[in-house]
Amino acid sequence: MLIVWILVFIISLTILVKGSDWLLSNAEKIGLAIGLSSFVVGITIVSIGTSFPALISGLAAVFKGVNEVAPAN
Repeated sequence: MLIVWILVFIISLTILVKGSDWLLSNAEKIGLAIGLSSFVVGITIVSIGTSFPALISGLAAVFKGVNEVAPAN
């Protein structure tokens, strides 16, 4: 059973890495197509990537009625 979970982990990690590579390359292409520099596109992706988990956890806490978590985020 442990071998199955190790295999699932490796496959999931591979999909995550390939998906993030695909996202970044296509986001840069879209940004350059509309006239943004690579720096601006990169900073935007980083800012969304770092802020999104806190936003989701705060929303989940509010919807579950745990109101102390949202101000902490």
